[in-house]
Formats: sequence, structure tokens, C-alpha cells
Amino acid sequence: MFKEIQPAISLCNELDTWETTWEASEHPGKEFGKFKRTSGKFFNDEEKDKGIQTSEDFRFYALSRKFPAFSNKDKPLVIQFRVKHEQNIDCGGGYVKVFDSSLSSKELHGDSPYLIMFGELLSRSNYCVQLVRVLCLVGTCTVFSRYMYCV
Repeated sequence: MFKEIQPAISLCNELDTWETTWEASEHPGKEFGKFKRTSGKFFNDEEKDKGIQTSEDFRFYALSRKFPAFSNKDKPLVIQFRVKHEQNIDCGGGYVKVFDSSLSSKELHGDSPYLIMFGELLSRSNYCVQLVRVLCLVGTCTVFSRYMYCV
């Protein structure tokens, strides 16, 4: 027996307007690369399959967007994104991180404290999908589980 689900969507971005709705970090000390909107090297429909792509090798990338506050109390939380790797790289990855609303987008960097993080990690020898869940108690966050699946 199946139950119909009526999801509440807090953020669904079609990426057509990403340059005006997402904000790039300007945190000092890192060489941030630029994003571009493209369908990439392979696609089904060139216009419909466009997404945001990193454009420079050996750079850090940090892009964020605020969304309305929500609660998933007693409900599952689903966060999803798609990634298409077109390079044959030795090491890299892409992550989605959910931050506290007090984070300044311009100050975002790799060590910014997050509430949830997941994504893929590429290395020379394998491909891993990593999920890190974080427990937050009164402003202090502690990792309480980390899952990694490698092939």
C-alpha cells in the first residue's frame, strides 16, 4: 500500500538565474575559480541540460544561496543535487553543505561550520560518495555519523 506524499519544497533552483540568485564567496586567502552556465561536453538537449560548471582547474569554488527557514520535525528531509564529471581528474569532488542562517555568503570557505554535508569524492584509485550528518546542540555542532561508499 502506498501513501501519497505532499512535499514542501524549500528551494528548487532552475539555474537560469543563478548569477542573480546565488552569491560567490570572496573569502581571502583562497584562489576561487569562476562558474559558468553550460551544457558541457555531452548532453541530450543542449538548452535544457545546462547547469553550473567550474571553469578553471586547481581552484576552490564556493557558491551559496539563502532559503526560507523550515522545519522537518517528524518528516524526512530530502536534499538532492546532480553532478556530471567530464574531466579525467586524479582528485576532486563536489559537495552540498547546509549552513546556519547566520553565515555570510561572501565569507564562505572550506572550514565554515555546517549542519549537513554530502557529496562525492574522486580520487586516483576510487570513487566515493560521502554523507556527513551533524548533531547541533545550542550552537555547538558535533559529527555523529559519517558514511562513505567507495567503488
